[in-house]
Amino acid sequence: MKKIQILYIVLVLMVSFSCAAQSVPRNAKDILISKDWKIDGFGAETIYKIKFTDTAIIIHLNGELIGGEQAYYFSTTLNDCSTDGFNENNVGSSLGGKYLISENSCLELINVSANELKFKSVYGGNPNTVTTASPF
Repeated sequence: MKKIQILYIVLVLMVSFSCAAQSVPRNAKDILISKDWKIDGFGAETIYKIKFTDTAIIIHLNGELIGGEQAYYFSTTLNDCSTDGFNENNVGSSLGGKYLISENSCLELINVSANELKFKSVYGGNPNTVTTASPF
Protein backbone atom coordinates (compact mmCIF):
# COMPACT_ATOMS: atom_id res chain seq x y z
CA MET A 1 0.00 0.00 0.00
CA LYS A 2 2.86 2.38 0.81
CA LYS A 3 4.39 1.77 -2.65
CA ILE A 4 1.09 2.66 -4.32
CA GLN A 5 0.89 5.93 -2.35
CA ILE A 6 4.45 6.86 -3.32
CA LEU A 7 3.79 5.96 -6.95
CA TYR A 8 0.64 8.09 -6.92
CA ILE A 9 2.50 11.09 -5.44
CA VAL A 10 5.26 10.78 -8.04
CA LEU A 11 2.69 10.58 -10.83
CA VAL A 12 0.85 13.66 -9.56
CA LEU A 13 4.12 15.61 -9.37
CA MET A 14 5.10 14.61 -12.91
CA VAL A 15 1.74 15.72 -14.30
CA SER A 16 1.94 18.98 -12.33
CA PHE A 17 5.40 19.79 -13.68
CA SER A 18 4.43 19.03 -17.27
CA CYS A 19 1.33 21.23 -16.99
CA ALA A 20 3.31 24.05 -15.43
CA ALA A 21 5.81 23.99 -18.28
CA GLN A 22 3.12 24.92 -20.81
CA SER A 23 0.79 27.78 -20.13
CA VAL A 24 -1.05 30.80 -21.42
CA PRO A 25 0.05 33.95 -19.59
CA ARG A 26 -2.27 36.86 -18.82
CA ASN A 27 -0.51 38.99 -21.42
CA ALA A 28 -0.87 36.42 -24.23
CA LYS A 29 -2.21 39.04 -26.63
CA ASP A 30 0.85 41.26 -26.13
CA ILE A 31 3.12 38.32 -26.89
CA LEU A 32 1.15 37.29 -29.99
CA ILE A 33 1.03 40.76 -31.55
CA SER A 34 4.72 41.45 -30.81
CA LYS A 35 5.93 39.25 -33.68
CA ASP A 36 4.95 37.28 -36.75
CA TRP A 37 4.62 33.51 -36.32
CA LYS A 38 5.60 30.72 -38.71
CA ILE A 39 3.74 27.43 -38.40
CA ASP A 40 6.27 24.65 -37.86
CA GLY A 41 6.35 21.31 -39.62
CA PHE A 42 6.22 22.31 -43.27
CA GLY A 43 9.10 22.09 -45.72
CA ALA A 44 11.05 25.10 -46.94
CA GLU A 45 8.70 25.48 -49.94
CA THR A 46 5.57 25.98 -47.78
CA ILE A 47 5.52 28.86 -45.32
CA TYR A 48 2.40 29.66 -43.30
CA LYS A 49 2.85 32.99 -41.53
CA ILE A 50 0.39 34.23 -38.90
CA LYS A 51 0.22 37.85 -37.80
CA PHE A 52 -1.93 39.05 -34.93
CA THR A 53 -3.11 42.64 -34.69
CA ASP A 54 -5.12 44.04 -31.83
CA THR A 55 -8.34 42.79 -33.43
CA ALA A 56 -7.50 40.47 -36.35
CA ILE A 57 -5.59 37.35 -37.35
CA ILE A 58 -3.90 37.55 -40.75
CA ILE A 59 -2.59 34.39 -42.42
CA HIS A 60 -0.24 34.23 -45.40
CA LEU A 61 0.74 31.15 -47.39
CA ASN A 62 4.04 31.64 -49.22
CA GLY A 63 3.62 35.41 -49.00
CA GLU A 64 0.02 35.53 -50.25
CA LEU A 65 -2.90 36.49 -48.02
CA ILE A 66 -5.34 33.62 -47.50
CA GLY A 67 -8.74 33.88 -45.86
CA GLY A 68 -8.61 37.64 -45.38
CA GLU A 69 -8.44 39.18 -41.92
CA GLN A 70 -10.32 37.28 -39.22
CA ALA A 71 -11.60 39.27 -36.24
CA TYR A 72 -10.85 37.50 -32.95
CA TYR A 73 -10.96 37.80 -29.19
CA PHE A 74 -9.79 35.84 -26.18
CA SER A 75 -12.09 33.96 -23.84
CA THR A 76 -11.58 32.10 -20.59
CA THR A 77 -14.57 29.86 -21.12
CA LEU A 78 -15.18 26.96 -23.47
CA ASN A 79 -18.82 28.06 -23.76
CA ASP A 80 -17.78 30.70 -26.33
CA CYS A 81 -16.33 27.95 -28.54
CA SER A 82 -19.33 27.10 -30.65
CA THR A 83 -20.41 27.83 -34.19
CA ASP A 84 -22.75 30.55 -32.92
CA GLY A 85 -20.60 31.65 -29.96
CA PHE A 86 -18.72 34.48 -31.72
CA ASN A 87 -19.65 37.87 -30.27
CA GLU A 88 -18.31 40.78 -32.33
CA ASN A 89 -18.66 43.09 -29.31
CA ASN A 90 -15.83 41.16 -27.59
CA VAL A 91 -13.26 41.82 -30.35
CA GLY A 92 -10.26 43.64 -28.90
CA SER A 93 -11.63 43.65 -25.36
CA SER A 94 -9.43 41.06 -23.65
CA LEU A 95 -5.67 40.64 -23.33
CA GLY A 96 -5.71 36.91 -22.70
CA GLY A 97 -7.56 33.72 -22.11
CA LYS A 98 -7.27 30.04 -22.91
CA TYR A 99 -9.46 30.22 -26.03
CA LEU A 100 -9.03 32.33 -29.14
CA ILE A 101 -12.43 32.85 -30.77
CA SER A 102 -13.05 33.95 -34.37
CA GLU A 103 -16.10 33.71 -36.63
CA ASN A 104 -14.89 30.51 -38.31
CA SER A 105 -12.92 28.75 -35.60
CA CYS A 106 -12.07 28.37 -31.96
CA LEU A 107 -8.55 27.55 -30.86
CA GLU A 108 -7.48 26.27 -27.48
CA LEU A 109 -4.15 27.86 -26.61
CA ILE A 110 -1.78 25.40 -25.00
CA ASN A 111 1.37 27.51 -24.73
CA VAL A 112 2.11 31.14 -25.51
CA SER A 113 5.63 32.40 -24.90
CA ALA A 114 8.18 34.61 -26.64
CA ASN A 115 9.62 31.51 -28.32
CA GLU A 116 6.60 29.29 -28.97
CA LEU A 117 2.93 29.34 -29.83
CA LYS A 118 1.12 26.02 -29.41
CA PHE A 119 -2.59 25.47 -30.00
CA LYS A 120 -5.24 23.01 -31.13
CA SER A 121 -8.60 23.47 -32.76
CA VAL A 122 -11.80 23.13 -30.74
CA TYR A 123 -13.82 23.57 -33.94
CA GLY A 124 -12.98 24.74 -37.44
CA GLY A 125 -10.09 22.29 -37.81
CA ASN A 126 -8.75 18.96 -36.59
CA PRO A 127 -9.14 18.84 -32.77
CA ASN A 128 -6.61 16.00 -32.51
CA THR A 129 -3.73 17.99 -34.00
CA VAL A 130 -1.53 20.26 -31.91
CA THR A 131 -0.01 23.03 -34.03
CA THR A 132 3.25 24.71 -33.08
CA ALA A 133 4.50 28.05 -34.38
CA SER A 134 7.80 29.88 -33.89
CA PRO A 135 8.70 33.57 -34.20
CA PHE A 136 9.36 34.48 -37.84
